[in-house]
Amino acid sequence: MHILVTGFEPFGGDDVNPSAELVARLRGEVATAVLPVEFEALRELVPALLAEHHPSHVVCLGLSGRATGLTLERVALNLADARIPDNAGHQPIDQSIVPDGPAARFVTLPVKAMFKSLLETSIPAELSLSAGSYVCNALLYLMLHEADRIPAQRSPRCGFIHVPPAGVLGLDSQERGLRAALRQVGAPEMHVAEGALD
Repeated sequence: MHILVTGFEPFGGDDVNPSAELVARLRGEVATAVLPVEFEALRELVPALLAEHHPSHVVCLGLSGRATGLTLERVALNLADARIPDNAGHQPIDQSIVPDGPAARFVTLPVKAMFKSLLETSIPAELSLSAGSYVCNALLYLMLHEADRIPAQRSPRCGFIHVPPAGVLGLDSQERGLRAALRQVGAPEMHVAEGALD
């Protein structure tokens, strides 16, 4: 198993991004990358990362100011609809991420198994049906898109976890939860009702 974990640089006027801080804590244990918060840059960076690291599993991290715990995303939308400009000053409105691509792509990580592991660690967590329409969603969609172009026997399982601000949930707790989730990336998915996991 070869895991790639990505985070994002600060954006929106913030000085830090907890996703990048978490990536720093994992450096040396798994493959890592901190990415720019730029729609267009990701188009080249995503295939380059997959070609460089050949991961079996990819866990992308990003900050959500609305999150109160670790939020496991289930769906990426083929939609860029930016509330604020990205760090390159671009603000796409109602644009496709991949022209002629499917309207949505489902993550391929076992999100319910990962969610259950977070609950067992007593870390606040939830499942989410949409990664939004900003750069986090674009990264997840592009990662799933590029993974789908790799032959099945080498195609990585990919997913995304939104993390809250450190003032909402401390980095030590976020790291503990992330490590619990990472231990389950190779598990089979649990096909049970979400409510049955609580």
